[in-house]
Amino acid sequence: MAALLERLSLPAFMTISRRNRAPETLSPASTPALMLVSHKEHYERPSASSPAKITLHLLAIIYVDVGNDENAIPDTILNGLLDQVTLALQPDQPNLGRTTLGGLVQSVMIDGEITKAPGDLSGKGLAVIPITVSFMQSI
Repeated sequence: MAALLERLSLPAFMTISRRNRAPETLSPASTPALMLVSHKEHYERPSASSPAKITLHLLAIIYVDVGNDENAIPDTILNGLLDQVTLALQPDQPNLGRTTLGGLVQSVMIDGEITKAPGDLSGKGLAVIPITVSFMQSI
């Protein structure tokens, strides 16, 4: 998870953490913020003698707070950050079409629906990005 957090530690983020924080505790100066949290794990073992294929289901949570600036649109900022996260997860093994974090895992990918709260009323926006990380268990 440390390698993925490092990959997602983009200059655009003012706060980066493995611990989720309540959005109201983040000041506009500490956003955009990225929190990478573990959601669930799935073990798949084809036979008792085979190592398990482990899939971690993570959530990359992005918070933005534009404060009282009526001209700032949180959703526009979120869309730019989503693009940057997507680019950060481009395949590092193009011949395989996978992101492997330098060979540490079999694959890392955005996998599923991205939930967004655009922040039109409050000036505080949120995006929750589902990410899966797959690897074989070491025996």
